[in-house]
Amino acid sequence: MTLRIFSLQLVAMCLLPVTAGAQEITKTPYFPDSGSLVVHCGSLIDGVSDEPQSDRAVGIIDGRIMFVRNASADDRYAVPVLDLSNYTCLPGLIDTHTHLTDRSDETADLSIYYTRSIELEREISRANAAVTLAAGFTTVRNLGAYGGWSGRDLRDRINGGELVGPRVQTAGFYLTIPAGGGDLVIPGIDESEIPERVRLGVTRGPEGFRRKAEEAVAGGADVLKVIASGCGARIRRRSRLPGDDRGRNQSCCRCGTCGWHQSYGSCPRCTVNQGCDKCWRGLNRTRFPRG
Repeated sequence: MTLRIFSLQLVAMCLLPVTAGAQEITKTPYFPDSGSLVVHCGSLIDGVSDEPQSDRAVGIIDGRIMFVRNASADDRYAVPVLDLSNYTCLPGLIDTHTHLTDRSDETADLSIYYTRSIELEREISRANAAVTLAAGFTTVRNLGAYGGWSGRDLRDRINGGELVGPRVQTAGFYLTIPAGGGDLVIPGIDESEIPERVRLGVTRGPEGFRRKAEEAVAGGADVLKVIASGCGARIRRRSRLPGDDRGRNQSCCRCGTCGWHQSYGSCPRCTVNQGCDKCWRGLNRTRFPRG
């Protein structure tokens, strides 16, 4: 029989409201780890063993996996049993680079972000979160959005029980220099017409980046998104000065939120030297001499 792949955490989460009854939406902080269940897996990919394990029982107590052992027809449990003996189970997947509050097919005309309503942005976020969870991703890192704080809004709505979605670790807004990557300055459109909410992280110099980093952390950002290259709407010969990042790194690394996005020309070695401990999507990282 063809085995179908299921996310174990997703199945458990979807089943809990059925077994425990309808739950009232609560305010943040909301604790999603609740309910007890035993899942009988026909095959289990546990992420540790070299091969899938056959006929395994996974015990979830108060929302946490407490045991994994051989399943037996003689087993008796005081909690509900979900029979997935004809299926393959695996832990929830993690995506460390997402943009759940945007649509992937809307990059041709970035001016849409000037007029997009908060209501539409929230609907896009809701749909993307639901699709992501249905695909088996139970944790994501949302690395920024043009609409400032839209990722935080999505995270808090999920944590509050208002939406179905994965656990979200999110940046607040892009940290960048004027006209750098992530700054929505578009040729032909006067900067006075650009809404402030799409340029919340635009600054210059060590003190500016330190201030913006601290504002992001204080506002609820779990991680900081810095676009270190100058691949923005306007091309400049020198888009970023070495000192620009130092103030930002001194602030965010104290809070454990340090991260760096680089696209063209800047090297991970520079990232480390500035005191940062993470680098996402580093292209053209290092040029090695031949021979």
